[in-house]
Amino acid sequence: MHNDKPDDSFLKRWTDNNFYYFIWGETCPPDIYKDMKQDTTPDGFYVIGPEEWEPVELFPNGWEYIAFNCYNEKHGIDFKAITGAVSDKRYNYRYKYNTDKNFLSYPTYFANVVVNHAVDTQRAPLGHTKIEKLFTSMNGRAHPWRCEFIDHMYKHKLFKHGYISWHELDKVDDYNYEFQWWTPSAMSFDKEWVNEEGYSDIYKPPKEFQNSLFSLISESNTQCLFYTEKTFLPILNKRPFFIYGAPYANTYIKNFGFEIFDDIIDYSFDSIDDDTERCNAYFEQVKKLTKIPLDTLHKKVYNKCEHNYYRMLDIVENKEYMPKLFEKLTKKNTKHRYLANYHRILNIGKSEAYNDWKNK
Repeated sequence: MHNDKPDDSFLKRWTDNNFYYFIWGETCPPDIYKDMKQDTTPDGFYVIGPEEWEPVELFPNGWEYIAFNCYNEKHGIDFKAITGAVSDKRYNYRYKYNTDKNFLSYPTYFANVVVNHAVDTQRAPLGHTKIEKLFTSMNGRAHPWRCEFIDHMYKHKLFKHGYISWHELDKVDDYNYEFQWWTPSAMSFDKEWVNEEGYSDIYKPPKEFQNSLFSLISESNTQCLFYTEKTFLPILNKRPFFIYGAPYANTYIKNFGFEIFDDIIDYSFDSIDDDTERCNAYFEQVKKLTKIPLDTLHKKVYNKCEHNYYRMLDIVENKEYMPKLFEKLTKKNTKHRYLANYHRILNIGKSEAYNDWKNK
């Protein structure tokens, strides 16, 4: 998300003598590199991107990254990148920045984002009313792993058991996936879920949440443990979640205090390295769930959903897993357009608006 012609404030150092490169914002890297070579060097160069699991490629190749690090060390410039990726070289073994000391992990950032949106819109958790289907599955961009996900869903004859969204039909061919079982067609939820232009609010739960039990989640990638609104939105709405993402996507989330549904789901598939095999095994488990009455499933998952909801709020309120540097940079730059917004999101759990939302 780069703007090649941002306003002047993004072509120079901020008032704290640091450069900030925003993955979701206006940034002009060539001008930053040029300015860094001036006689008076900046104190820090910070890549701010908790919304992504990897930073955009700032350097065309590894050698340039090494040279950049050497330059920073030589001139005493603090370089750090803040991402949403899980930092664990054993379980997040596909992530190439796992052992890089310059990368800081904020794996629960989207918990704050989802809560912040709920507070701003005064939207209470939907919960369940009359459960008529096993699941809801929200699918946005037709990435190849998401194409494989929905293709296997159709293969296992699961469409009739859920509410499913599928968009961007015009872009399916761009992702180089050849559907084996399903012929793509547009699917959506209730009319209120999309605006007049046809766009959906990814932080707004569809009404179908109330009439279905599980959320079947195709996370943002299969290469890195990274939890987005796709996972935290169901948790906030007190729903059992079932994730297809990188290996260990389901079992690893227990490290943050969440409970998974291992009394009704066999998560042994979660460690399968081959994505296609793991995807197929995932839907084998979903297929088994269709054999159990919905009211029985609801009773089995209820307590864990309640626990996960309050655990999510605890994380937000106590600012758990938040990099100290990120908190420090946003706290001292409350007049910066982007950093001020991050500061608000990071501290949403301490706000009066949050307390009003939680207690009403």
